Amino acid sequence: MKKLILSAIAVISFTIASQAQLKVGIKAGAGFNKQCINVTEGSIYSSDHVKGYHAGVISDLHLGGNFYLQPQVLFSQKGVTLSNTNGHDATLKISYVEVPVNLLYKFNLPYGKIFLGAGGAFSYAVAGKQTIDGNKTNLYSGDKNWKREDISLTFTAGFEFNNGLFASINSQKGLLNTSQVSGVSAKNESLSVSVGYLIDWKKLKRRA
Repeated sequence: MKKLILSAIAVISFTIASQAQLKVGIKAGAGFNKQCINVTEGSIYSSDHVKGYHAGVISDLHLGGNFYLQPQVLFSQKGVTLSNTNGHDATLKISYVEVPVNLLYKFNLPYGKIFLGAGGAFSYAVAGKQTIDGNKTNLYSGDKNWKREDISLTFTAGFEFNNGLFASINSQKGLLNTSQVSGVSAKNESLSVSVGYLIDWKKLKRRA
């Protein structure tokens, strides 16, 4: 699976680097994460939002007209607090490498562009901790009750200034059950805000 992620990153990088109307940059932000929990049997009855953050690189490829393709490679921390009738809450914090790809439509304004977009993201968990009553355990060792892979629908909206600065609000809705426990379904959900900076690829090459 790690080879698949690296291959996807390499293909995206090669494809966008060969294009003329391309911007590249950085992006970072924070938000709230949770899991949509469904159980057929057991005592898990709710999940609360946990703060997380993300940071990484972003590219912006002009497809023509008002349409743009925006691949990204992000390091993202997500989490959830699971409650049960025994009063022993479990807090999960999971670190992902994510590859979101959004299709954007941008509305031109005098000082920049408003954009709306949607797409998908592939995520792979590189680390994870579970804390119960102060005791921490590794999510991906021992019983291995959690899957590393996830696929999500993504939605974004924001404003990009003419100087390359941008801000956005983003939403992700997981499609895969990340739990490997029988009778338990857990799907990731998140709402976040981001800020970043894009620079024209040609200008970046001339500076180099």
